[in-house]
Amino acid sequence: MSSNLRTNNPCSSHHCSRQSHRARRADWPSEASSSATSYAQPRYYDESNAQPAATLDDNDKTVDSLRSKLLKLKDVTLDIGHEIRDQNTFLGQMSQDFDSTGSALAGTMKRFYRMAASQSGAYMWLLCLFAVLICTFLYFFLKWGG
Repeated sequence: MSSNLRTNNPCSSHHCSRQSHRARRADWPSEASSSATSYAQPRYYDESNAQPAATLDDNDKTVDSLRSKLLKLKDVTLDIGHEIRDQNTFLGQMSQDFDSTGSALAGTMKRFYRMAASQSGAYMWLLCLFAVLICTFLYFFLKWGG
């Protein structure tokens, strides 16, 4: 049954190429050769319902215009997909960098706490006082001197 549907498909031999609508309709099987039940309206192109050639040409132009817009949309969609993949790769690398930096910082802080515990508290107070003095100096230098 599925092979029968494929052979009766009007687009199967042309793969819906850029052939005009009129040329494709000429290749469609007639209602007499169709095994489908007939309905009130004709299933395929019927000469009694024929449109003027100008209308068919306008339809062809509209279809070509829609096809070009669809191709542009496809290109934009593909570009968005490439950008998303690139951003995901970048975020993965950035995550690895942050993990390695966090590990290094954690190791440094452990060594700092171990050193602070082995030394007397006076060195820690001197270090904190030095950091506060440097920050104060930079604040006033940048505010009035810069």
